[in-house]
Amino acid sequence: AGYVSLTGGEPLLFPDFLNALIPALKRRGLRVHLETNGTLPHAYAKLGRKPDVVAADIKLPSAAGKALWQEHAAFLRLCGKRAFVKAVLHSKASRSEILKTIETVALVDREIPLIWQPATPHKVRKISSAPGSLVKWALAQGRKTLADVSVKRQMHVLWGVK
Repeated sequence: AGYVSLTGGEPLLFPDFLNALIPALKRRGLRVHLETNGTLPHAYAKLGRKPDVVAADIKLPSAAGKALWQEHAAFLRLCGKRAFVKAVLHSKASRSEILKTIETVALVDREIPLIWQPATPHKVRKISSAPGSLVKWALAQGRKTLADVSVKRQMHVLWGVK
């Protein structure tokens, strides 16, 4: 079976549309991958037919401008094993934010995969604006607590896609 990725903006801003779309896609034999900011648990709870895979982006407070830990935790509790978490490591990321990300995931389920993505500056071919030692530290800290932690590059910038 093939996959369809629902991304945006934020797809969960339109739960009624998703309630019509997801069953139609599944009837066609497609698996559904939802890309979300992971802060709208009430919208996710409204979905009658759930996506097969949920990519929940945790934005660190230094990037988002505010902490959304409770929203992320509530969202992950609803998704359970369908979810994996992505978090972008940027040059202003603090160690306390990194530890809070790990803690938020672990308090829900230590089996939920966590992917650190070093920020890739637009129009620059460097891989990370976050210091390499911070990326290594985040990976090591995550692996102390969680079952599945990895680092993946942000390819869209290298491909020239915003």
